[in-house]
Amino acid sequence: MPRPNLPEVASEALARHNMIRPGDHIVVAVSGGPDSVALLHLLHALRERLETKLTVAHLNHQLRSIESDKDAAFVQDLASSLDLACVVESADVPDYCERNGCSLETGAREVRYQYLERVVSDLEAQKIATGHTADDQAETILMRLVRGTGVDGLSGIRPVRDDLVIRPLLDVRREDVMAYLESHDLSYRIDPSNSETYHLRNRIRQTLIPGLEKDFNPEIVRALGRLGDVVRFESAFMEEIVDRSYQEVVRYLRPDRLGVDAAAYLEAPIPVQRRLVRRFLGVLGVHEAGFGYDHIEQFRHLATKQKSGQQLNLPNGLVAERRRDEIVVGSKLFDPFDIVVSVPGTIAIASAGGSLHTEVVPVKRAPKTSDYTRVVFNADEITYPLHIRSRLQGDRFMPFGMKGTKSLKSLFNERRIPRMDRCRIPVIANKSGILWVVGLRRSRIAPIDPKTERVLVMSWTED
Repeated sequence: MPRPNLPEVASEALARHNMIRPGDHIVVAVSGGPDSVALLHLLHALRERLETKLTVAHLNHQLRSIESDKDAAFVQDLASSLDLACVVESADVPDYCERNGCSLETGAREVRYQYLERVVSDLEAQKIATGHTADDQAETILMRLVRGTGVDGLSGIRPVRDDLVIRPLLDVRREDVMAYLESHDLSYRIDPSNSETYHLRNRIRQTLIPGLEKDFNPEIVRALGRLGDVVRFESAFMEEIVDRSYQEVVRYLRPDRLGVDAAAYLEAPIPVQRRLVRRFLGVLGVHEAGFGYDHIEQFRHLATKQKSGQQLNLPNGLVAERRRDEIVVGSKLFDPFDIVVSVPGTIAIASAGGSLHTEVVPVKRAPKTSDYTRVVFNADEITYPLHIRSRLQGDRFMPFGMKGTKSLKSLFNERRIPRMDRCRIPVIANKSGILWVVGLRRSRIAPIDPKTERVLVMSWTED
């Protein structure tokens, strides 16, 4: 079978996926390995036809001691031989991985793309080109399948990501890259770690794919590439449906909270429900790698519950709670607080998301309150110090206009306050008890009467 004409294959991929435009400045990521060297050589040969400008970028990951330095020197010499500018930088990938709790493979990829995006910004370039091949695509799809993935994971590596990263060789076999290098007498660097079998990707490359090619399908790499292509387009179509459904089911979105219409969510088809859960977690900052099938199915099961108050723990300190007609997804992380209140004064309570303002004024200047974001008390009957604190187990207070006491739990249930929000509601108290459940109810302690001369005014403002 004749070898493909790589310049034509790359040109066709660039055009089919609208990877570049005339005049684009392309930052070519070159590690020194075969794939990236071939990519640079191809783009350099095509640069006049494509009307593009090239800059070489190399990141020294500091993973192979002196060999990493030799890689950097090799790339610089290669760029110089092609009369191209070259940007080289070093990064302490092991330190990054330790600080972020990720594998070397993941950390190296994240640091590398952060570097490349920074180079693009600094140079005011338009694209990043990487040398991913059809073999990389097959390895990625199989690796995700082995680890467990949803449909989107089978889409593999995208030819174009965010209109920034382009992969012109994604339809090219690695063996064809090697043949191209040999035919042009191009040298390259080999990373010995690519042969170490403790990496899952390496085991897939060295054992699984050859076994599949030998015993099942000699064209397995191209078959997986076609699978990725089909899934990618179908997933894009599904995401358009999810976009519309998301607007219909989400009642509100705050930085740390999202409210979902339970009935509308359950009306969506199951594939849309699953994708919606991924969207909910994504907008609240959970990376897709941080949750899996079980989290999604548990969320769907929670949505079918009719009883309020049932909760589901989710990654990144999030919790989903079933309320009467909605599901609330938000952060369960909370720092209890108990702070002495200065009168007069203003105090910000980050855990509660607002500020308390206090002042003492003559009774004739007492504000007329229509809600419980501002309350007034007989200042001469108040015992100091006052505390603003989070609720405590068993808290009770004496509601204004009622006899006896009521538990905060009962008040929260009546007001339909989600459990995850209850600790954030401030309580103003002194040794006499709770004066005010902020925003909800005041107590009958220190009421205003005809003999009152001065009033304590307390008001709460949300951030």
